[in-house]
Amino acid sequence: MANVLVQRGEVENQYTATAGSFQMAYTAGQDNRPNSIDFLLFSLGSCIVGTVSHYMKRKELPTEGLAIRLACELDEKANRYGDISATLDLGDGIPTKQVTIISNIAKTCRIHRTLEHKPSVKLEVNGSEE
Repeated sequence: MANVLVQRGEVENQYTATAGSFQMAYTAGQDNRPNSIDFLLFSLGSCIVGTVSHYMKRKELPTEGLAIRLACELDEKANRYGDISATLDLGDGIPTKQVTIISNIAKTCRIHRTLEHKPSVKLEVNGSEE
């Protein structure tokens, strides 16, 4: 099971995220710093690139230039982000047959599959009475 702890810092829009022994402090949304949706796109992009990279190395295909660009638009009326678009760049030297296979493999990354199958999100709120 994946476990992450995100805590608000002492400064406005400052947070600390912890996953295992890894800790990252960030200030969201200021001076071109990432917003929450950026972290979702980081997760999806790193999952796709990692999945594809693993396959390409196994098949002894070049991984130089492997990159992904992701984007999504805010649907203000629905108060959520809409469709996510992703463009995977494989770099040079990849046979056409492999491009089709890699396209299908990219869709098997766990984050991609999780988002496609709309996971339930159970929120528990803890607090104390005053």
